[in-house]
Amino acid sequence: MKDRLIGFVTRDTGLKILSLILAAGLWLIVVAVDDPITSRTFTQIPVELINTEVVTDAGQVYEVEDGTDVVSIRVSAKRSVLDSLKSSDFKATADMARMDGTLVPVSVSALKYSNRIEDITLRTRQNVKVAIEKLVEKSFRIQIETKGAIADGYVIGEMKLGKEDIEISGPESVVDTISEAKIVVDMTGMAGDMNTTEEVFIADAKGNEISSDELTISDSTVDVEVIMWLTKEVPITFGYVGVPADGWGLSGDNYCTPSVITLAGPASALRQTESISIPAAKIDMTGATGNKDVSVDISSYIPEGLNIQPKDAGTEVIVHIGVSEFATKTVEVPATNIIAINAPDGVNATIGGLGVVTAVSVKGMGDVFDNVDPASITGYVDVSSIELPAEGAIPGAYTARVNFIFPAGLYDGGNEVQAQVILQYADGAKAEEGSNTEADKPKNDGDDSDSDTGTSGTSEGTDEESEDDTTYEDRED
Repeated sequence: MKDRLIGFVTRDTGLKILSLILAAGLWLIVVAVDDPITSRTFTQIPVELINTEVVTDAGQVYEVEDGTDVVSIRVSAKRSVLDSLKSSDFKATADMARMDGTLVPVSVSALKYSNRIEDITLRTRQNVKVAIEKLVEKSFRIQIETKGAIADGYVIGEMKLGKEDIEISGPESVVDTISEAKIVVDMTGMAGDMNTTEEVFIADAKGNEISSDELTISDSTVDVEVIMWLTKEVPITFGYVGVPADGWGLSGDNYCTPSVITLAGPASALRQTESISIPAAKIDMTGATGNKDVSVDISSYIPEGLNIQPKDAGTEVIVHIGVSEFATKTVEVPATNIIAINAPDGVNATIGGLGVVTAVSVKGMGDVFDNVDPASITGYVDVSSIELPAEGAIPGAYTARVNFIFPAGLYDGGNEVQAQVILQYADGAKAEEGSNTEADKPKNDGDDSDSDTGTSGTSEGTDEESEDDTTYEDRED
């Protein structure tokens, strides 16, 4: 059996070797026909830029033009290899060190089966196109915007930023379009202090947000402290000094525009403020011949720590003082309202020659002028102003001017009234018995008068009734 097996193996050896060779060749032919070398396109392969420091170290920045950093390739390999490959199995790079002007050449390598790939060819483009420009940096002050309505009775007092400026760097063409860096704080319903962190927005001159993709920003967020203030409405008060010109008076038509302002600040400061007072010295009416409007800056009269709201309201107010020219009319004053004062000791002084009433010119304005009561006007003759003869020759009749005293708001109309003063010695009069003095002058209800001033009275020791207990007060125009 053994000999038969050995004979089978060794018999016809050449023929058997030839059969083996033919079988192997047939297998190779079958494989080549069933798994041939072919080509396939792979798309959307991103290009990675390398050696970018060549540009950045020179103080420049680059920007890839849209779409030029993605390529398609044609790969040749056996079908079995191609069937197992996808776009992510390839890496495309563009070496900035080989840049020619604005073009950077692209090269592609396989990350898988690189030794079984026959060929890789770029199809869409050979280069990445870039724009090179100067790298610049600028500093911007952070602006604050608010949105939303705060609670009634409150205003925003202060907004404090953790950082007031930021630095932004990037391509010169982009940085030059930046108009502002800002944050937006939502104040809806706010009725107290708060702390928040807000994102920084970069905007152009039209308020459009600029993408930060090409920019380097030192701080993308900023801390904000918001301090809220209470508000309070207070009136503006004022006074004045001086009197208008002769023949003119204050009509009482006085007001301030605005008459009320809104103040904002800490509650403690608001509680202590009930009004804003303008000093009278700021408004001088001396010699005025008509209405006067005075502009006053009230900023120096606002207590420290308080502010006018709204902030753009301004601090100028207009104070209006009404001045009108006096009207004049004649009234009939009872003669009994006129007395003599300051008669010498031991001398009786009586008034005569006036009749029942005396026409007196009065000037003024308003209700007090329109409804003047003649009986409210009093007059006196100051005997001490009469030039008398030597003692012993005093008795007689003398003519003297009557001085009138008018109620508040009325003034002498300018006509002069003369009265006859009759002086007689009192029977049994003695010097020590006294006489009417300044205290005998009838008391006036007013404060001012255009008439002269003086005192009056009759001597004591007579049987006639006198008005010794009545006092006149001087009144100035």
